[in-house]
Amino acid sequence: MRAISLLLLAELMLAQVRHNHSVESHAEWPIANRPIPEGAPANLMPLSVVGRTSWSAADVLVGHLDCVANRASRTRTSGAAQESRPTLSASYQAATAAAQDPAALSEQAQKLAGEQRTVEAETLWKQAIKLSPNFFPALFNLGFFYFQQGRPADAEPVLRRAVAASPGDFNAHYLLGVTCKKLDKPDDALRAWRDALRIQPKNLRLMQVMSVEYSRGRYFAEAAELAKRALDLDSENSNLYFLAIKAYQDAGDYAKAEQIAKRAFEKFPTSARANFEYAFHLQKDGKISEALERLQAAMKADPSYEEPFFFYGNLLVDQDKNKEAIPYLQKAIEDRTDYVPARVVLARAWMNLSKWDDAIAELNETIRLDPKHPQPHLLLSQIYFRLGDEARAKTEKQISFRLRRENPAILEALQARPFPVK
Repeated sequence: MRAISLLLLAELMLAQVRHNHSVESHAEWPIANRPIPEGAPANLMPLSVVGRTSWSAADVLVGHLDCVANRASRTRTSGAAQESRPTLSASYQAATAAAQDPAALSEQAQKLAGEQRTVEAETLWKQAIKLSPNFFPALFNLGFFYFQQGRPADAEPVLRRAVAASPGDFNAHYLLGVTCKKLDKPDDALRAWRDALRIQPKNLRLMQVMSVEYSRGRYFAEAAELAKRALDLDSENSNLYFLAIKAYQDAGDYAKAEQIAKRAFEKFPTSARANFEYAFHLQKDGKISEALERLQAAMKADPSYEEPFFFYGNLLVDQDKNKEAIPYLQKAIEDRTDYVPARVVLARAWMNLSKWDDAIAELNETIRLDPKHPQPHLLLSQIYFRLGDEARAKTEKQISFRLRRENPAILEALQARPFPVK
């Protein structure tokens, strides 16, 4: 019933940002990795830059592969510009000259990718990997290349080899997780992100995404633990309070959720969301007048925020103040037309006022929006029974019972489960 502004995975996706730092020189060939700073905003996260000293973050992954992923459909450059580029044969001459050097092959592949010569680039990366199967720069860059090309099924096995070749590389684990998520493998994504978080244990944005993903998988204990861990690291971020409140509610620990909601209200007293979250727990404790006061503050702070209007109207209906409740419920629906719980309560208010046609219209619209929900049919059966139409009442009741059997999760709390070990 309660909505929460969840962090989208897209907020943690790879951003196209430019960096002017070159990778440090190394006498030997270790992995040259530029880890993401712990707690860095996710939308500014660069990937690792791996390779020779002449490579820069902008030129290697962000600049060149951005061209490959996002500009392939754009108009080609002029003939003069094309003539100034290295020809295909020249590119391959350069690669052939260092055919036994995986680093040189990988570097040349990067240049070809920047020229949108994707087939040749892929070939050279594969050649580099064939020469040196655990050569991390080629593995990682080829995996990233596949990811940017919209080929997550090709990217996954390559990135798994990359994390095996360099277990301490945050970016490889992170990108593997994003790739698994795109392949609808949420548990594998979480496993990869768990490895990434062990490398950067204070990465707040990753914690937030993981907490949401844990909740989606019904791993509520893990979601709550991670949300609380993020909040402990940054108690100035209001979103971390709201994430932790929702996580503890999902985990069934309402006492802990209420403690955090109270802290959020005390720290952000003018926040509509903080007032609403605290009001939710006040009404659960039976403190209705205090809850109504906080909901009024939330509605005043943000008139476009639909949840306080719905909860305020719902509390009024519970107090049999139906006529007074209707404008608040209608405002919630105006701000969010698909707000099914608000429509159900509005129908109840019309029923309590014996406004049968209004109630039926609202319930029929609710059914249109959510055909699997049993409650509108149950309320319709009650209306038709009061109107003396026993046949329709019986039909609606049967539909309600059938939908409840088919969709038990709609009216029942989801059961938590532990995160599976491999």
